Amino acid sequence: MRRRRRARGEATKRLSVAAAYVEHSEGFHGALQEALVSYIADQLNRSAPGLTRQACRQLLTESGLDAQLVEGIDGLLERCEFGRFAPSQSGVAQSQALLSEGEDLVERLREALS
Repeated sequence: MRRRRRARGEATKRLSVAAAYVEHSEGFHGALQEALVSYIADQLNRSAPGLTRQACRQLLTESGLDAQLVEGIDGLLERCEFGRFAPSQSGVAQSQALLSEGEDLVERLREALS
């Protein structure tokens, strides 16, 4: 229960770390992915290390979340994986858009799991 109460504050800190990488691109996708996966883990009382995109999707679906929200989270995690392992010359604007989407999804997830 305590972990879940602290989840939002921890997510804010992790999203701030991701925001610090926006200008540099390298490390941004990993930081954003970590923020989302850690938030999901905290909310669902799971261990974040080793929690894959597919496992997140399954846990969120089993929690009875709206399919559109689950799709949104899965899609963002997929883009983070792609950005981490197949880096491109994505610009600051694209990174800022991903960060904004991540912040929005964390808020929507918080509301859905409350």
